[in-house]
Amino acid sequence: MSLWQLSVPGLVSNYDSGVYFGAALHLVYGALPYRDFTFVQPPGIVVLFSPLAALGRIFSSHLGFQLTRVFSAFVTASNVGLLAWLVRHRGRFAQVIAGGGLAVLPVAFLISSSAKLEPYCLVLVLLAAVVLFPSEADGVELSTRRLVIGGLIFGFAVLVKLWAVFPLIAALICLIPRYRQRVLFLAGSTLASFAIIALPFFVAAPTNFISQVIVEQLVRRSPAAQDLGVGSRLVDMTGFLSTSLRPSITLASAAFVGLAVVAYVGYRQSAHLNIADSFFLLAAIITFVGLLAPHAYFIWYGYFIDPFLLAVLAIALARCGPGLRALANKIGVAQPIQRLTKVFVSALVLCLIAGLAIWTSRTYEISADRTGLRYASTAVITRLVPPGACVVFNEVSLGIYSNRMISSSPSCPDVVDPYGMYMAWGYGVTRPPEAFSLEWKRYFEQAQYVVFSHANGPYIPWGTSLLPWFHRNFHLIYAGKFVYVYVR
Repeated sequence: MSLWQLSVPGLVSNYDSGVYFGAALHLVYGALPYRDFTFVQPPGIVVLFSPLAALGRIFSSHLGFQLTRVFSAFVTASNVGLLAWLVRHRGRFAQVIAGGGLAVLPVAFLISSSAKLEPYCLVLVLLAAVVLFPSEADGVELSTRRLVIGGLIFGFAVLVKLWAVFPLIAALICLIPRYRQRVLFLAGSTLASFAIIALPFFVAAPTNFISQVIVEQLVRRSPAAQDLGVGSRLVDMTGFLSTSLRPSITLASAAFVGLAVVAYVGYRQSAHLNIADSFFLLAAIITFVGLLAPHAYFIWYGYFIDPFLLAVLAIALARCGPGLRALANKIGVAQPIQRLTKVFVSALVLCLIAGLAIWTSRTYEISADRTGLRYASTAVITRLVPPGACVVFNEVSLGIYSNRMISSSPSCPDVVDPYGMYMAWGYGVTRPPEAFSLEWKRYFEQAQYVVFSHANGPYIPWGTSLLPWFHRNFHLIYAGKFVYVYVR
């Protein structure tokens, strides 16, 4: 399904994708995040994308970004396989529920061929879980080496997105009763992995690193548009986003109550509770609480919690299976009828998954045209802007697709994430300070061209003086869908 989506022209979700690949591209050209440009995430994704960005430097940024999108498609598919593998001890039906559900959720289509943090953080978390929960039999003793390897993977997951701390806490809680002090190997290797990779970036700009990676993530304010209430977050956590299948707040709340009831009944069954079962339940609870806490919330955040919710649902239903069969035998339901019921339910689940896949693919084909980028638009930038020119973009994916992001001028500003800068300067909650407008004026003074994705240049602190100055110094030479080109 992800490969099919790659064949559809355009990109459904482009801003964050451009920021992450753009940061890696600047890194291979010698510019460091936090020191040379604002980057309000941990540096893990920059390190992860740097080999593909190096290919982009050798050939073209367009090609490098396309390879990144293909890589993201395989990462998203890997999450499906890893999740199904982790619930394999509960049978094939559980694998279909968990893996199949994750494969076709609309939120997966939003990000599967983009380049967002959540799939990469999740694949590392699931890989760590595979290392830490290797066997269907709880009697298998975890070696110290596995604890260390699991911690190293978890550390890199946290380095990609801080949310990996949620399942890490769940894993520690599950392992402490059995391994006690040896769990320190897991915690220590996690900390070591994070610190070793983050250290060069921290040393280069310690104040900015702490501010942009930690402070902005934990205590940042947000405008009302991004401060969704509990009800809206519950809707997004279902994975159905803003599509025609999006449930109401009431329906989403009822779905979570139903999941809680099923989980309670399933986990209360007398069947042996595998340590992986406990991990998914705790990870779902801790992540659920964690995602309700921050002020800012975006619709694709549900992708990170949905695998844990699906795993809990699959495990609980599978644990109820023996009890239901015993009840059927007790009341005298014939074996052929039980088998027929099982086949019918399985077929129904598969039909629902297939139908959802077909519907979702069509929905996002339309969405790509409505909200994504089209190659024809970025080709205009390539035609109008000469190679090596200093260009300032409000959305760097435009520069990546047009191969005009990197300038040959050493004085050209490195502007990667205007929205992140906007966030660091007050997040639009208050009027942009004059110092922020002056910062952007310096960028424009050094630029030969400016390219906006919309006419008003989103995330630019225009204030009262910057906008008139800009129009006195820059002339609009092209206006089209998602592309506005200005020349000095």
